[in-house]
Amino acid sequence: MAFVATRGAGNLLVLNQSSVVRSCPQQSLQPAEFARFIVLSTPLRGLELVLKPRRGQTRWYLGSDSGADFTISDATLHPSHLIIEQSGEEWILSCHRDCWGFFVNDEPLETAVIEHGDRLRIGRHELVFVGAKGLPELDDEAVHSSWWSRLFHRAS
Repeated sequence: MAFVATRGAGNLLVLNQSSVVRSCPQQSLQPAEFARFIVLSTPLRGLELVLKPRRGQTRWYLGSDSGADFTISDATLHPSHLIIEQSGEEWILSCHRDCWGFFVNDEPLETAVIEHGDRLRIGRHELVFVGAKGLPELDDEAVHSSWWSRLFHRAS
């Protein structure tokens, strides 16, 4: 389980049970017009992957192939490693059938329903999911309060 706490200078610390995992500006984790992932790990720290639909688009691909919606050139990623799908108000992640999965909040998975503030680890990269406007802003009490109730499908 991860926890979020504010540190001086407006930075937000994403913590696991024993240590600081990553730090990023708190204002970047607030909801915006479109849902997005923010990269927390170097060398791409701060990069935003905005899930802005084109002509009714509800599915995006993240991988190492230049044909993916979001391309990260990295040998640890399958060419179309992650499928990101919006189904109504839910955001669903699934991995390509030929790849080795991903982690959400340190849980190894092949499919997951994610929520605002969830951490994703794919290959060597760690990202945080930020929902669209209309969601409450992150605060110390609301962050991750419903982690236990999420629908997760454990990797087999």
